[in-house]
This record gives sequence, structure tokens and C-alpha cells, in this order.
Amino acid sequence: MDEIRSFILSVAAGVVAEYIYKWLGGWFKAGKH
Repeated sequence: MDEIRSFILSVAAGVVAEYIYKWLGGWFKAGKH
């Protein structure tokens, strides 16, 4: 169970990190204009 939980957490963290990166990227691009 711990392996599955760790896998899910790692995947979720990756998705959240990518979402935040894209959101910040779009925010900084909008701020420059």
C-alpha cells in the first residue's frame, strides 16, 4: 500500500508542478505585455 501511495503522490506532485509552471509562465508573459 505504501508503494502505491508514494506512486500516486509522486504523480500528483508532477501534475501540480507542471500546472503551476504553466500558470506562472502565462502570468509572467501577460505581465510583460
